[in-house]
Amino acid sequence: MIITEIQKKEIEQLIPEHKEALVAFGADMYRRGLITGAVWLAIGVGCGVIIEVLAEMYKHRKSEKENEGGVLTRALSSCMKGEKMGLKNKSDTFLVSFDYTHGDIPVLIIGRRGKEKEIDIINAFQGDEASELYKKLTDKKVSG
Repeated sequence: MIITEIQKKEIEQLIPEHKEALVAFGADMYRRGLITGAVWLAIGVGCGVIIEVLAEMYKHRKSEKENEGGVLTRALSSCMKGEKMGLKNKSDTFLVSFDYTHGDIPVLIIGRRGKEKEIDIINAFQGDEASELYKKLTDKKVSG
């Protein structure tokens, strides 16, 4: 609400008799306005911070889900190369499929059961590499 010229003149007429009360009233209105503004500022900043934190949490969870397969692929690839990865005391089950029925290019696919009972493909090999891995997996040789 904006004060009109008529209201200004009425207040000016009150000044001689009620100067201290008018000054105190004006100061109180100013203080309340500052407090209200500060409260709304704090609410706005708080909402902004909460939204930013939630957005970062969402991005982090999404990137974890997207990177899950990549980490498994690198882990399996390192295991195939014989590198030690600090997998002590870990247990996992893989599903391996080998196809060379058509006589063209051999394919070996490695997967594991996903959360919804679907098969998550972890890695795939083709050609000589697929045949070599298949032989390593199926040879009845105990390595120490």
